[in-house]
Amino acid sequence: MWNVLFKSLGLLIVAATVLSGLVNAQDTREISWYTLEEAQEKSLESDKDIMVFAVTEWCVYCKAMDKEAFVDPDIVSLIAERFYPVRVDIESDRTVTFNGEKMTESQFAEKYQLRIPPKTLFLSSGGEVLFDYTGYISEEAFSQLLTAWSEREI
Repeated sequence: MWNVLFKSLGLLIVAATVLSGLVNAQDTREISWYTLEEAQEKSLESDKDIMVFAVTEWCVYCKAMDKEAFVDPDIVSLIAERFYPVRVDIESDRTVTFNGEKMTESQFAEKYQLRIPPKTLFLSSGGEVLFDYTGYISEEAFSQLLTAWSEREI
């Protein structure tokens, strides 16, 4: 009898652990960042715009947005539903392709005047600047910005 009880208890613990892991996995959704080229290709095939988040390695406010806004489940969902997000390091020499043109991330930043991070830039699939915002954005304000932009209230 004790043998059956311990086996049942063991199965319950395993089941609880697995279910707990599934719940936690759903709660920790992350933003799926695209390359500029991927975002543009996908944007051309859909009605979603491109959202560029311009950063540097040393930007304290960029890191704060990473820890606050970009882990908020509502913001992650809004971005996934309505935009193709791209991170661009404005000081990077990494090669990117946008509008069929190869350039570094820093050259892309110069072309779009992304000089002060953090900067959030909304682009059409063709690369037209639709809206931009320079500076830190709190979770609440970022959620409102994304909602208003996607509903074209700004």
